[in-house]
Amino acid sequence: MDKQKTAIKKFTLNNNPGFLKKFQCAVQEFTESSNGNWYLATSRGIKIFNPLTYFYDEIKHDTSTSFSLSSDLVYSVSIDSAGNLWAICTSSSKSILHKIDLKNRTIKYYDRFIDIKKKWSSNTLSEVLTDKTGRVWIIGNLSGLSLYDEQKDNFNDYLHDPFLPNSLLANQNLTIYQDSNGNIWLGTAGYGVSYFNPDRNFLFYNLSCIKSRKSNF
Repeated sequence: MDKQKTAIKKFTLNNNPGFLKKFQCAVQEFTESSNGNWYLATSRGIKIFNPLTYFYDEIKHDTSTSFSLSSDLVYSVSIDSAGNLWAICTSSSKSILHKIDLKNRTIKYYDRFIDIKKKWSSNTLSEVLTDKTGRVWIIGNLSGLSLYDEQKDNFNDYLHDPFLPNSLLANQNLTIYQDSNGNIWLGTAGYGVSYFNPDRNFLFYNLSCIKSRKSNF
């Protein structure tokens, strides 16, 4: 998009058919790295594109290499403060979280979000977000909210507790967003909205669509 001319430019590379064919897919989401590359979560893997240089690359499911996604159906992508690309891929109704080291071209898979012991076998991850301080958050339709712990290479889970008024409103979360004040907002599947500020505390304040839930500020 040209902000000065208030115009949107269509990238066609002079109508190159090979270039256009690469983008014949559904784009779910995209994120931008510090070098200006776009990382697109698509129905055909992760597309990497630089709108200034027209550089193109992709990361796909490929059993012939270890640098492979678990599936080409990618729902969400985010780049953390260390330059790692996080991606949510779904295959056979199973959501797998990926941590992609772009520099060393390695991928680590996290299947804990479909853990049978947690009764998450049918869990579907919705979105991954890197906040303003570099923390990585993951939401799902059963797993609530999870925060990546880099030192332990594990996750802390935040779930709804009916006995705690300041717990997460619901575990069925579809979208996550951080506003300019640092508050993180969570949209649920018909229950309402939760928000909190991770730099202050982990008390969730809830705006319910079903019934009033009082929170102590």
